[in-house]
Amino acid sequence: MIKYIIEVYIILIQDLIQMEKYKTKEELYKVFGEKYGVKRLTIIRRLKKLNIEIQKDDEGVWLEKEDHHKMDNYNSHLANDGKLNNFGSIAVAETQKPEEIYFNHNSTPHQIAQLMRSSQQKATGILLAEAALTKQYLANPDLLDEDLLEALTEAQRAIIPPPPEPEAYAAQLLKHNDSPLK
Repeated sequence: MIKYIIEVYIILIQDLIQMEKYKTKEELYKVFGEKYGVKRLTIIRRLKKLNIEIQKDDEGVWLEKEDHHKMDNYNSHLANDGKLNNFGSIAVAETQKPEEIYFNHNSTPHQIAQLMRSSQQKATGILLAEAALTKQYLANPDLLDEDLLEALTEAQRAIIPPPPEPEAYAAQLLKHNDSPLK
């Protein structure tokens, strides 16, 4: 059951971040041309200059998410009087903590907004998966790893005292009670 939930949430996460598929390359060129206000041939040249390959399967054609972002970033760069030879991208040092992300001199507000949106989408997917799994484990604690299940059982024993023996409990009640049954 948990494996199925994880698979469903992986699909949901992918749907959140997957780029749109087009029926043909021509449709892709047209949509991107309209988006960036350029002609079909310009889109083809940009794809080639940026080493972006159009992906294809039986359902259509598309650009990978990273390539779509690269096209958006390049278009923003050109809109700010940039050239291909000085085209930069958002840079993250591998040794830095995630909160220490920095942007180079070519980064634009559009690139930063894209990074923020992508991060939010990933966080949403992780939070959804975590909530679903937590709910599943709460409903089925027997699915917990053995060490966690043992720790849970120990904690429950410590918190919830075992029920008393009925005869001993009755005797204790009679002892502390001024009952006529004595």
